[in-house]
Amino acid sequence: AEITGDAFINADFVDGRINGVIYNREITDHTSVNVEDLLLAPDDITANGEFTGIVAKHDPANPEAEPSSVGDYAGIFSGTDAPAVAGSLYVKGHIDELGTGIEEYGIFVLGQCDGANSDPVCDQPVP
Repeated sequence: AEITGDAFINADFVDGRINGVIYNREITDHTSVNVEDLLLAPDDITANGEFTGIVAKHDPANPEAEPSSVGDYAGIFSGTDAPAVAGSLYVKGHIDELGTGIEEYGIFVLGQCDGANSDPVCDQPVP
């Protein structure tokens, strides 16, 4: 099945940290199945613009609890002043309604939220 959604990446190049969220997710063939947001846990950005980290999600039954790890993400910033970022993620056992064996592979490519090549997702509210 195909899962679509929006990605938001927050990069702090002064502190060399990144985090983000994959939101507005839905399974195109099963719109009745609830798919929660995926959190890209904070992690470091290397000197050459690469990053890796843990993908997590909140427990819908206990939203106050710490998010649980469900996979990994990685990516890289490109170009002078990092006008674009691309990455991928792998998560497993994260869609409760479909059981623990479900695996998901995803990719994202985003432009900066300021400047002439601003990505359209920048105009959308982030959860």
